[in-house]
Amino acid sequence: MARRRPKLVLFVDDEARIHNTTGTIAKKLRIRARRAWHPDEARRILLRRATAIERQQNALRKKLESSRNAEERRRLRGKISTLGRMKKSPFDLVVQDINMPIGHPTGVQLAGDIRRDFPKQRVVVLSDDRENMEEIDDRFGIPGYDKLKLIAGTRGLEEFIRGYLKR
Repeated sequence: MARRRPKLVLFVDDEARIHNTTGTIAKKLRIRARRAWHPDEARRILLRRATAIERQQNALRKKLESSRNAEERRRLRGKISTLGRMKKSPFDLVVQDINMPIGHPTGVQLAGDIRRDFPKQRVVVLSDDRENMEEIDDRFGIPGYDKLKLIAGTRGLEEFIRGYLKR
């Protein structure tokens, strides 16, 4: 039986309170979480992960070239194709704030960059600004989650993330 890879989620926000909340959600859902405080940091994390996946893929390709065993070659081809899918979407989900740093809608630009560089990457936007959320949904097809609901309680976002990861 194949071993399942743990779910990996990137949370991008500039508020400590939101990081604490998302950390609690990650523990409850038993997912691995990475956190970024700024859009530039999030971009670096995404690119670093994609680069690491590519390096791993290249190492497996070299092994495949030197391998003579048919069973091992089949297994290596499977791993290489899995890594190819992971490279298109380095994280299972990216949950980001729309206003980072506070008051500046750089989350819109980050969402666009993620969609351009990793078209298969799933992204959810947190915001209390309905207008910007609608713009992101219209331009990039990225769903939003009302941050005011998150302040009221984590249960809603927890269920939202759980449902999104099951897709």
